[in-house]
Amino acid sequence: MFRQRLQKKILDKAVAKRKVQFVSLDMIKRITFIFDVTDEDSMEAVKFLTSYARDNKIEYHGMAINLGKNNSSEAVLGHGIKLITKKNLSKLGVPDFNIVQRFINDCSDLFIDFSNKYCFVNEYLALSSMSGFKVGRHTPEPNPYDLVIKSDEEKNSALDFVKKLFFYLNSIKPL
Repeated sequence: MFRQRLQKKILDKAVAKRKVQFVSLDMIKRITFIFDVTDEDSMEAVKFLTSYARDNKIEYHGMAINLGKNNSSEAVLGHGIKLITKKNLSKLGVPDFNIVQRFINDCSDLFIDFSNKYCFVNEYLALSSMSGFKVGRHTPEPNPYDLVIKSDEEKNSALDFVKKLFFYLNSIKPL
């Protein structure tokens, strides 16, 4: 209980002052994203997203989070993706600033959180991010996103989430 109260104070201070800007898919130049390495579902979606980004000459920067005991996750990471493990967290769960500094200061056009369950590290990174448009999956907890996408019960996969996100971003028309 005490730890959660301290984490709440940290999150209150982590909120980045940024300009929210809805952006269509064809206007995106930079993407930042976070995902849980231990979630096979997210790995498939990240591969899809990074492939799309490379094909469309979109810069991307990702944070892979591994809070489990499996240390083999570094092998699956691609170019532009950094790993956060338990060793990189303070006792309260705050990531080492040297690892996340570039990520949270990146004024990307789009921030994506692939997680479908609450994680303090994800919320901290999402709140701290300077990205113009933040998107996440629907969870029962309050969230820091500009757009939340709820998936069908049968299709509650990260890949389905990305495809729905692309559909929504394609429907946004620039002014």
